[in-house]
Amino acid sequence: IRKHRNSGENYILRAGQVRPLVVTINRPAPDPDQIYAVGDVYPYKGFQAIGVVFAIENDGKNGKIVGLQEISDIAWSKEYGDTYASNMTNGRANMRTIYGLDNDFSGYPAFAWAHRLNPSGTDYADPAAKVVWYLPAKDESAALINAQSAVNISLISTGSTELGNDWYYWTSSEDDADRALVKSFGLGSTGPADKKVAASDFICRCILAF
Repeated sequence: IRKHRNSGENYILRAGQVRPLVVTINRPAPDPDQIYAVGDVYPYKGFQAIGVVFAIENDGKNGKIVGLQEISDIAWSKEYGDTYASNMTNGRANMRTIYGLDNDFSGYPAFAWAHRLNPSGTDYADPAAKVVWYLPAKDESAALINAQSAVNISLISTGSTELGNDWYYWTSSEDDADRALVKSFGLGSTGPADKKVAASDFICRCILAF
């Protein structure tokens, strides 16, 4: 039996084949009483980093993080039409709305990318649920802009791509039947963009609440 260096799973080596041996490993959860500040790597040291804190509440015990990964050349939607994913403050609510229209998000590439970061069977019905990746709403993206400098320092420290000033980051907030809102970190502003645009300067980066 050998351990795969990336996944951590144990494998049985037999007759030139590699087959996974499913092993359940109970790992300790991050301390729910840990106090975080904007710019902190999440979770606290001793656990594998998954993001950087950009907003806090409950005296730092709760908040929101931005993920370490991003993707470009991705459209908000494959087709035009009203989706009513118009929540400006809670991207989880917009994920739930799109899920109601298309439960595998196949027609909504940016949402599909966020969906793939979550475990199979993730329930989007509760917009207040924690530790679920989603595309940020307009106001959540604004909070991320305000924290950009502190967040970028930690993103760089983890070897991740920093939040760039030259790109347009999709929000989950729809503008109208043909357009969704994007955020520009360089301009510090929000504006509408064609939903079907999939260009190198249109970026998707997800957040989650903890």
